[in-house]
Amino acid sequence: MGEYTANMAALGQRLQTVEKLAGPRRETLTDEKLSRKNTLDA
Repeated sequence: MGEYTANMAALGQRLQTVEKLAGPRRETLTDEKLSRKNTLDA
């Protein structure tokens, strides 16, 4: 369970970073998430 909690915390941290980078450009958030996901998978 501790590992799950740590993973969720890391995900939340990453989401905050994405939102911070996106700033007011909310409509591009999904595009950025998709491209970032692709680079993470690579």
